[in-house]
Amino acid sequence: MNIKTIAAILTIASQSLLNAQVSVKVTYEQQNIYPDNYWEKIPQDFRENTKKLLTQPITLNLINNGEASLIVSEDQKLNFSSMQENNPDERNLGINMKLAEVWTHNDFNTNTTTKKVKLDNKSYYRQSPFDNTTYEFDPTVTKKIDSYQCNLAYYVSKKSNDTIKYWYAKEIAIADGPYGPSSIPGLILRYENKYRVIYATKIEYADSKLEIKPLDNKIPILSNDEYLQAEAESRKPKNYVDEDGNRIKKNSITIK
Repeated sequence: MNIKTIAAILTIASQSLLNAQVSVKVTYEQQNIYPDNYWEKIPQDFRENTKKLLTQPITLNLINNGEASLIVSEDQKLNFSSMQENNPDERNLGINMKLAEVWTHNDFNTNTTTKKVKLDNKSYYRQSPFDNTTYEFDPTVTKKIDSYQCNLAYYVSKKSNDTIKYWYAKEIAIADGPYGPSSIPGLILRYENKYRVIYATKIEYADSKLEIKPLDNKIPILSNDEYLQAEAESRKPKNYVDEDGNRIKKNSITIK
């Protein structure tokens, strides 16, 4: 993997100069991983095209200006071929699917992460404290990523029974990455688990502060608990009978 590095100044060779940077922009690509038996469920005539679409990289852009950072995915649409044959009266154009947007804002003054989410086709901000995962560090394991000597941080997820790996560059003293800030002491250039790999493809340094737009005050903010409650509420049938036998009709979720 080659990482394209662009600087707004003539050289970024020394550690002190890297630390002097006000802002950094990192482009990542996310590659999703599927087990072999996943593709066996798809009819053979459509298997290769589906595999190509679902495994093509998804682009994520990170901007960090020291006070805040923002991670946003680029718009991406997939067109799946129809499994039905055309006839003289009807042409099957397949299915167009837009991938879910990634939008994560991190505030280093309040140590708060805000993610844009949708419930019943309405946008909300889901807000929570910075991640407090405890990582293990193995100084004996390193990986050369482009010109950067990267160290390994990891933790074992009991939920997914998987070892989550982070390869970070200590010489880029920015505790950030594709999933936001952490206690890992350096910019994360590669992330690995059994479902996906995310890797940096371009790093841009700026000697001026890059602008990060504030939150949209028209979008409601939910705490993590409020979001989970609202999500559970949105999954209920829109028309149902409650425990007292009353018929309930719902057109929207209630946000307190």
